[in-house]
Amino acid sequence: MSPSRPVPWMTLVERVIRILVRLYLGLLVGALPWLTFWTQNNLFTYDPLLLTLAGSGFVRGAVSGLGLLNIVCAAIEAKHFFARR
Repeated sequence: MSPSRPVPWMTLVERVIRILVRLYLGLLVGALPWLTFWTQNNLFTYDPLLLTLAGSGFVRGAVSGLGLLNIVCAAIEAKHFFARR
C-alpha cells in the first residue's frame, strides 16, 4: 500500500495554525518578562537567588529575544508558504 497524499486544505489549515501559534507564543514570551507577573510569581518568591536572576535585565532581555526570534520564524514561514500559493 502506498502512502496517501495529504489533503490540500488540511495542509493549509495546519500551516496557518502553526503560524498563529508561533506568533501568539512569540508575543507572550516577548512581553511576559516585562509585566509585574514575572517578578511576583510564586515560583520566584521561594528562592531569593532565582528572584534576583529573573528580575535582571539580562534574563528579561534574553527571554524577550527568544520571543522576537519566534515571531521572526513565524513571519519567515508565512512568507515562504504564501509566496508559493
